[in-house]
Amino acid sequence: TTLFRSNSCSYIYGEQRAAHSYRLVAALEPLTAKTAPWWLDVELMASWAGTYQLNVAALQGFIAGLRNAGAAGPIGIYSTSAQWKDITGLTEQTTATAFKGPLPDWVAGTEATLTQARQNCTGGGFTGMGPALAQYRIGPLDADLRCTG
Repeated sequence: TTLFRSNSCSYIYGEQRAAHSYRLVAALEPLTAKTAPWWLDVELMASWAGTYQLNVAALQGFIAGLRNAGAAGPIGIYSTSAQWKDITGLTEQTTATAFKGPLPDWVAGTEATLTQARQNCTGGGFTGMGPALAQYRIGPLDADLRCTG
């Protein structure tokens, strides 16, 4: 069989997966599903479609699927600058165009220290908006620093 890949198929895949995820959360916590932030995990260890265009289409579908299902809170990206660029081909300048505005970002970094997390908070972010959170390590645990500003 030949796998047919198109921007439309990637978009629909993202839209349906996000709506399914929303419904799972809403069945248990309807208010939380509606108002809480949703973070899309964009890391190299996940499965991606193989081209920038298809990956961006899937992410656009995820955002539309969450919004159409009822998510009213912020929708952001959990990644790093390097992984975001490797997966989407986008920079902080081009992300806003692809997603009709900047997206909040949560800087991944399970090997980062608190000092590095503070530095990650002061950067411009990888999606065109200053980081909302920066991850770091405390012993065996992952922690997150809420960025201000």
